Amino acid sequence: MIEAMTYRFRGHSMADPSSYREDSEIKQWEDKDPILLFKEYVKENNLLTDTDISNIENEVKVIVENCLKFAENSPLPDMSVAMDKIYYSDN
Repeated sequence: MIEAMTYRFRGHSMADPSSYREDSEIKQWEDKDPILLFKEYVKENNLLTDTDISNIENEVKVIVENCLKFAENSPLPDMSVAMDKIYYSDN
């Protein structure tokens, strides 16, 4: 299991420009980015090469692109169920 404490680099939505954040705060968290730190760790410990990492990143991009295409090509949910399962209920 990997626990990766991270930071939301962007706002909550497209309408949130994150102007309330100081550049120094963002930089501090960029320096602790667990994905970048892990990438450096696997390279420094000869677990993966730059080529391996590039191949993994490309595979992930294809997966994400396929997921986006699926979502864009899927029909919208019927409005009668559009709000189902948004909130927890033990009923």
